Amino acid sequence: MLRITTDMTERTATLILEGRLAGIWVSELERCWNTVRAARPEQSICIDMRGLIFVDAAAKRLLAEMYGRGVTLMASGCWMKHVVDEITRAG
Repeated sequence: MLRITTDMTERTATLILEGRLAGIWVSELERCWNTVRAARPEQSICIDMRGLIFVDAAAKRLLAEMYGRGVTLMASGCWMKHVVDEITRAG
């Protein structure tokens, strides 16, 4: 299960993720990301991963793609910080 909350400010759109980013929820995050990009292409986008407890391989690939397109990844906790570190070092 995953909860995605969108917080829009004048300059930044933040997608706040809570739960497990895996399986069908990966495509749901991609859909939300594309919706935000289409609605406000000039805004920077941040993915707040501080509420995630699990990320599968498909989610890591999507997050890496997002990072490669300029999305900021925000994490806390040892494991999630490690995931972000892997993505940002590879990108």
